[in-house]
Amino acid sequence: MKVCFPNFGSLGIVLETLCRQQQISYVKPQENLEEALRVGTRLCPQSVCLPMKRLLGEFVMAAQQGADTALFLGGGGPCRFGYFAPMFQTILDDEKIHMRVWGLEAPAGNRALFLRDFSRLLGVNQAKALRLLLTGVQTLRALDNWEETRLTATALLGEEGTPPKERSAPNMALLQTLLAGWQRKWRPILRTAQKAQGAAPLRIGIIGDIYTTIDPAINQNLQLRLAEMGAVTRRSIRLSDHLLHLVFGNPRQNLAARPYLNRNIGGFARETIGAGEQMRRAGFDGLIQVYPLSCMPEIVADGILTDIRRKQGIPILRLVLDEHSAQAGLQTRLEAFVDMLKRRRMAG
Repeated sequence: MKVCFPNFGSLGIVLETLCRQQQISYVKPQENLEEALRVGTRLCPQSVCLPMKRLLGEFVMAAQQGADTALFLGGGGPCRFGYFAPMFQTILDDEKIHMRVWGLEAPAGNRALFLRDFSRLLGVNQAKALRLLLTGVQTLRALDNWEETRLTATALLGEEGTPPKERSAPNMALLQTLLAGWQRKWRPILRTAQKAQGAAPLRIGIIGDIYTTIDPAINQNLQLRLAEMGAVTRRSIRLSDHLLHLVFGNPRQNLAARPYLNRNIGGFARETIGAGEQMRRAGFDGLIQVYPLSCMPEIVADGILTDIRRKQGIPILRLVLDEHSAQAGLQTRLEAFVDMLKRRRMAG
């Protein structure tokens, strides 16, 4: 077995480290993401979303490098996200590409099935699989914290600092040590910068579909663009939290979403609503909902957010992305949104 996995936030770093630690043969995530998108767009049905096209393209390119098993973070529920794995498999079979697609997911909330599949993948018993999963979550959390610190440094200081050599660690324990050292270095620098500025920077919540909120190659470096405008951002979905939710559920966001959406309709609609409501209560200046074109759950969430915006008064910007989205148009909309938030805060 030779596995591959896509570029997806920090998940590829953790999976690469896990493969090295467990001595699993793997193909590194693809670097030419524009070519991957072209390949996926050619093979996918026209109406499917941007993340699916990019993921399929990466799998096809990895198959050309000898990969025979594709891993990705899948989903459940009635939307197409829950059918990514069989759709990928059908397309690859039609193209005579010999690859098994393995979605890391909990179908219909069946967390026992998730652990069973994860343990089979690693070739260990379920108890050890759970320990490795929790270690991976800790490592992802360290990477999430590093990313937030890097973006905050950009917002407050106009510089990103020197990131750690995160791909050099042979195991997750050493990777956590490297990231913790970088965090210790930057925390006092950011506290000093915050005190020197006096007023708190704008806080903007990023909510929406998991792939478009997390993957900078898909959302065109949304968080970095906002950081360069002086805004501190927080995502509704952190990979470390999401993996825990696959095993233990997500009661807090579900509770916050209950007045507006009291059931799972697929994708991340309920998480979008719940996180948006949590951020509104926490005093965020504004929200940005970002999702791929034709994403049914986020379209439903968009309508609910419109009602929340009208009743609660929090500004919300909607960004709908596909392979034709232009960077110039995105930059103009973000600049206008940030300027509006600044004027709104000054007006009290």
